[in-house]
Amino acid sequence: MTGLAVGNFIHAGTFFHLLTNIGAVSLGVLKGVQAAIVFSLAHVMYCSRDSSQCITPTKGLALLLVVSGVTGYVFATRAASRAAAVAAKKRDAKTDC
Repeated sequence: MTGLAVGNFIHAGTFFHLLTNIGAVSLGVLKGVQAAIVFSLAHVMYCSRDSSQCITPTKGLALLLVVSGVTGYVFATRAASRAAAVAAKKRDAKTDC
């Protein structure tokens, strides 16, 4: 029982550490990735034993939507970061003149 309490404490601590460092949206995206990985592993590990763990067309579509959303978020965030860096360089170049 003590091990479970320690594990929960560490999990909560890392969750709030990430929340303060990367933000709520990024943390939500990471939770989506975590859910997709758990779901996929459950299919691989338990589908042969329990049919409720198998990927159905509806579950597959949901998994595809999550992965597509995460991919879109990653590319949009990267593009926004690059645009901000370019704007900062231009602003710095103007102030140096």
